[in-house]
Amino acid sequence: MFTVASNQIAVIDTQVQDYHVLEQAAQPELANLLQEIFILATGRAASADNITALQALLAEQGVQGIIDLVDAYMGQLSEQHGVVEMIKAVTKNGLGLDMTDEQVEALIPELQAQGIDTWSKLYARLITAEEAWSQPLNNRAEASSAFLDTLTEAGRDDWYAGNAVYQAVTALIQNIGSSDTSRNAVIEGLNKFAANLTETGIINKVADGYVAGATVFADANGNGQQDEGEWSTTTDAFGNYELPRDTQGMLIAQGGTDIMTNQPFKGVLTAPAGTTIINPLTTLVQSMLSSGQAATVEQAATAVQRGLGLSDTISVLTYDPIQRLAENRNDSDALAVQKAVAQVVNVLVQTSTVLSTAKGESDPLGSADAVLQSLSQSLLNASQGGTGALDLTDSDTLGQIIQNSSTASGLGETLSQEQTQQIAGITAASNSSAAASTTVTQLTQSMVVAQGEATEALAEGMQQGDFSQASEEFTGDNLDDKEADADTGYLVRSCRWKMSPSRSQSHSPNPSPSRSQSHSPNPSQRQRLRLRPTPRHPQ
Repeated sequence: MFTVASNQIAVIDTQVQDYHVLEQAAQPELANLLQEIFILATGRAASADNITALQALLAEQGVQGIIDLVDAYMGQLSEQHGVVEMIKAVTKNGLGLDMTDEQVEALIPELQAQGIDTWSKLYARLITAEEAWSQPLNNRAEASSAFLDTLTEAGRDDWYAGNAVYQAVTALIQNIGSSDTSRNAVIEGLNKFAANLTETGIINKVADGYVAGATVFADANGNGQQDEGEWSTTTDAFGNYELPRDTQGMLIAQGGTDIMTNQPFKGVLTAPAGTTIINPLTTLVQSMLSSGQAATVEQAATAVQRGLGLSDTISVLTYDPIQRLAENRNDSDALAVQKAVAQVVNVLVQTSTVLSTAKGESDPLGSADAVLQSLSQSLLNASQGGTGALDLTDSDTLGQIIQNSSTASGLGETLSQEQTQQIAGITAASNSSAAASTTVTQLTQSMVVAQGEATEALAEGMQQGDFSQASEEFTGDNLDDKEADADTGYLVRSCRWKMSPSRSQSHSPNPSPSRSQSHSPNPSQRQRLRLRPTPRHPQ
């Protein structure tokens, strides 16, 4: 059998099952087994037409037809890419393994010695396995079958087509591991994805908060710029856009207005092909891929998820925390994700503004890549180090990110240790405030100040070479006062996300401690959100 350990497969016995289980299986077991074959070959869920074709082949030619199909298909791919690469692809597609060339080269003679000398025999062993190591494949097949059932019930079978659609489903399926939790989370994600399918594409979103009027394009040639002939569009008033089903390339969004904070969106957001949302978290994923910090989308997404300490029930490639909070104000996972988004953006905006000012650049985008790569590397290290999530409220952690960003942007040691500590202290206060928020309105108010007045004060401090004034104004009680007076954007107001009472109208005789001085406030000391979406809110 195959034993999974340290991302390896080792052959330790000779038993090889055959495909006769297909003839003996009844629905839905047969559909799941055919899904497993398709997933091993492609990494994604088979469509209803794919399953029908495989069932017809089985009915007409028996198991020999399936055997011949697998051997012919995999044989052709092996001629193009080599046997080693295709074994890596099959084990990645089905079991989620990231095998090295050396591991596969050591495995091949062992497989052959045990009688597994054709692609169809390897497939047969995998789809008939009952050991624990095969659970990811079983889970992926079950989720795929559930997705097809959802499409059929909605009359959308024919809409599951096109490169962009396939990539999105692949990204979801490849996030399923051996746990029921991962399977169920992806089934939920696939259900939402099915609801966003149209006859011609997928309804996607651009979000920091939702960004209205943003330009979105698919970077088919990977140069980071919108070129002639590359697909592009503009988001609507709630950050929605429709991605055509055959679009290829990573997605890039820029410009527009953040309707949570009511501030112009001055950054650039990116996302790998196959995502259904473009936001700061997908931007971190794409940064890891573009810089070579991660080899696959799955590796990068896992690093972001673990590095930020997010629940393993979500996929950062598809999760929309704002929509979840509109549906359920008590969704703790959704609020945690949006807090993480806010903290990430605070680091990116404040640090890149300081560095660009130091370099004499008017546009902070000039230093944004350096900050993004430094933050991405820190998240990657945290996800692999076994020390827990990266604490973006800790001034020492932020100071290291700022210094690494300064070096990467070509400034070297332009910032003194004292200046770095002052900048880190301001960002730590902004992020502590975000972390302490218990409502969407409070979180949005913290974002408005952090990415507006506080960032402007940091730029002025850099010009003067002294951040003392900025530190005084944007930490402690002074920061709390500014946040209490901050106006939120249209999204918060139109959805009637009400606080009772608001921070600026609190009648409590014992006001809570400064949020910027407390990482773990007592929820009873914070105002509670009453979220009542109107029909105008996007579904």
